[in-house]
Amino acid sequence: MYDAVGNHWWLLTLDRDRVDTLLGESSVGADTVSTYSDRVTTLRDSYSVEETEVESTRAGRRHTYHLTDRRVGSLDRDQKIEISEVADAVFDGLDVEAEAAEKDRDVSTDWYAKMHRKQAEYTLDEFDVTDSYANTLRKNTDDPDIFGCKECSVDWLPVPLPNSVNNAIESAVEGLGDGNEAKHPPFHFYLGEPPTFDLVVKKFSPPKFGGAPGEASYMVQQAQNAYSDSEKARYLGYAAHYLQDMSVPFHSGAVLAQLNYSPSFFDPLNFNPRRDIHYAYEQEINNNIESASYYVGDPFKTDFEDGYPYYVSGVADACKELSDFAGEYGPGIFDAVLNGGKNSPWDWDDGSRSVFEQTHNCMSEAGGYLRGFLYEHEEYNW
Repeated sequence: MYDAVGNHWWLLTLDRDRVDTLLGESSVGADTVSTYSDRVTTLRDSYSVEETEVESTRAGRRHTYHLTDRRVGSLDRDQKIEISEVADAVFDGLDVEAEAAEKDRDVSTDWYAKMHRKQAEYTLDEFDVTDSYANTLRKNTDDPDIFGCKECSVDWLPVPLPNSVNNAIESAVEGLGDGNEAKHPPFHFYLGEPPTFDLVVKKFSPPKFGGAPGEASYMVQQAQNAYSDSEKARYLGYAAHYLQDMSVPFHSGAVLAQLNYSPSFFDPLNFNPRRDIHYAYEQEINNNIESASYYVGDPFKTDFEDGYPYYVSGVADACKELSDFAGEYGPGIFDAVLNGGKNSPWDWDDGSRSVFEQTHNCMSEAGGYLRGFLYEHEEYNW
């Protein structure tokens, strides 16, 4: 389906009434809404899809879509640009809807000041360590979102690309953060099996995407070379941050949907990152870490308060394994937030399992890997 219609394949699967509603709420004008609605009709008539439920041994039931006619050809460049214009209008409608529901809503970055620290705090409570060591490690889990990266030379996109393409993608990834207290360079992401990037100027299939495992390994190496216990704890806190990021489905999956490739005749490398979707999800998880809304179930702290440490032979492998697990949820959660409305988390349901049940699974895995990581370096706990 992606090969046929490109990055905005979700226009084939999103509820049709919802598409028209969002187009109507956008700022493009009535005549353009009619034109764009006709484009969606033509697209869906040309590329009909069928839905199939499949069983995943780790991520549970999820919905998969296939074209009913596998022989249908792909959209050409001009058609993809036309569809990207429709997608932009749909996203504009989401923005207008969000502003009406909650005027001037501030997408908070409290995730960084709270979620990383709290995860470490809940986990460290199980270790016999000094308060000084625990506090130093816990507080420093925040800092990578301020400095971004330290080593910063990991080949996060190992494909020979023109600098213009590489820079455009890197800038789009960074656009998922606010650039200040919530930096999101590619070193905070990792996908072991990323999708194909079908850009107007270049089509390529990278063997991996993101540099979190390499950055985490660098931090552990610095901890091993440190001369003081506090310095060791600081670098282990940094390393833990990148491991924790891998448990977030938007750091390990749905990369193309979030980057929102939207080429135009004037800018074939244009991206409009969906930071609002990214943070609507993260903020909702953050809001329910210690006490939970009725639609969430148990607060997320319960996923860290007990359990066994996973075997962690190295932080890089742990990052990759956790990314593989959480990343499976990414596309479904993105669709759920998009379809349900970013300000209506009680409606975030992808049709098989609630977003919050899926997030509990990811948090539980994060707890196991975080325990295993700290256990691996328990010799530093003085």
